[in-house]
Amino acid sequence: MRVMFRAGAALFGLALGGVAAHGAQAGTNLVQNGGFETLGPGITTPQQITGGSIVADWSVPTPPASYAFLFFTASGQGPATLGSANTEYGGTVNLYGPDSQYVSPNGGNIVGMDSSFQTGAISQTINGLTVGTQYAVSFDWAGAQQVGFSGDVSCGTNPDPGNCTTDQWQVSLGGQTLDTPVTTVANHGFSGWMEQTLVFTATTTSEALAFIAVGTPGGAPPFALLDGVSLIQVPEPTTGAIMLAGFAALGALGLRRRKRHSADG
Repeated sequence: MRVMFRAGAALFGLALGGVAAHGAQAGTNLVQNGGFETLGPGITTPQQITGGSIVADWSVPTPPASYAFLFFTASGQGPATLGSANTEYGGTVNLYGPDSQYVSPNGGNIVGMDSSFQTGAISQTINGLTVGTQYAVSFDWAGAQQVGFSGDVSCGTNPDPGNCTTDQWQVSLGGQTLDTPVTTVANHGFSGWMEQTLVFTATTTSEALAFIAVGTPGGAPPFALLDGVSLIQVPEPTTGAIMLAGFAALGALGLRRRKRHSADG
């Protein structure tokens, strides 16, 4: 009986060990600067993201291939409406509403990209992947609209698609691409922040993680916002199976011991 109990305990310990070891690996965020807080040398103001020198570890195609912007949302930063210097066309790109509504769950800086004009992905290369393993890409995102333009949400009743303002993110890891749901933004409005997790399977040990905004209409710039990006290995199903086996073994041994005591009594 002691031998059987020790075997069950060993199996249970193996299960716990497997969870602990796998959890440590699975909990590692492989994305660098997922909150966009670390900026390039000398970058102290919100501005258009050009190339790879504005936001550390991230890059966008050189304009006019991308219309992406770094916005500050921390208290005391930025004008009354969220604003970012437009280095490509001059002036400032603003989003409707007070700064406070744009503070994401992650806080601090956010990235915004026009969803229908000069769309080009913001990306970084992820290293240390295991081929065939699933990874969860999680992030906070929202839909907004650029100041100076108008658009409404009447696309459900009005056949003119130009009256509808929509936003979503198209996310890629290597050759696989997944989309967030489409959010519809009220005229001069803001969708509020949403959490999203998309699961990818790695095909090589190093793959590009890319986000590209998609939206309508082209004449009333919708902006998709992004923050808090992480990429974490999905725990393997076998971990749960080992746990269940360990509990089952201990339960069976406990039942046998109780029966043995009852028989002895």
